[in-house]
Order: sequence, then structure tokens, then C-alpha cells
Amino acid sequence: MRFTAPAAALATVALLAACAPDTASTDAVGTATPGASAPTTTAPQAAAGPSFPEALIEAYGAMAQFEDRAGSPQDAVFFRNKQTLVATSALPEPEPAPTDTLAAARGDLMAALGYREAMPVRVATAQAAYDCWANDARSAAQPVPIDCPRLFRDTIQEIAAAR
Repeated sequence: MRFTAPAAALATVALLAACAPDTASTDAVGTATPGASAPTTTAPQAAAGPSFPEALIEAYGAMAQFEDRAGSPQDAVFFRNKQTLVATSALPEPEPAPTDTLAAARGDLMAALGYREAMPVRVATAQAAYDCWANDARSAAQPVPIDCPRLFRDTIQEIAAAR
């Protein structure tokens, strides 16, 4: 049995973050002016909200919580270890691909990582979903509490559409 609530919750977080308006602007000395229009520039700007590491910590934490609730303590530990790694040192590489399908998905993720400054929540969700999918493929655990392939594909499509 697959539970779709985790996928929906993570996708909702990504969608809400993307829809949040950037209503703050800065004046000549860098003071924020709420409600003012943001200046027009030609350079891409990072999205308002959490940084990529912060979003990745949140995404791994959400995955750990869902795995705990589903009675998968080993998988919860997998995500907590990833969460701790991000919080204490460097960003983890996406998991190695144990199948050809995951190798293609990892390639899509590597391309999406180029947008982690502009779309930190979406890209973090994609990385956590990919790591979940790869972990599930390695462990061959059933039932799978999170539909990681679907969450990954949906998030990658959102990233591609937003470029």
C-alpha cells in the first residue's frame, strides 16, 4: 500500500514557496521596504524563503517523519543522517543510482541542481525524493510509505516548467 499524503505534503510545500510573492524591496542603503515593488534586473534572483541547505534540511526531516509514522525506522535514520550532514557540514551528493531508470533520474536531478538558488524548495524536494527512490530501490522494502518516484517526477516537471 502506498500513501500519497507525504508526496502531496512535500509538493504543497514546494508549490506554496514558489507562489509566495516577493513584496519586499531594498532602498539605496539596503533597508527592506515591505510592499514595495522589487527592482527590475536582468540577473536571476534567488527566491524568497529558505536557502537550499535550509530547504534540504526540511525536506529530509519531512521524509524522516513520514518514514517514522509508516513504521520504517531504518529509512527514517537514513533521512536523519542526511539531515544532520547538511546541518553540520556540506551538502550531500545525491545517492548513487542502483538502476538504469534511477541513473536517468539522477541526471535530471544533477541538471536541476543548477537551479537550487532560484528554486531552493523545489530542488531540495527533488533531491530528497530522488534519495528516497534510490534508497527504496536498494532496500526493496515493501510496502513503500512514500511514492518517491512520483514525487520526484512531479517536482522535476515543476522545475522545468518554471525555468
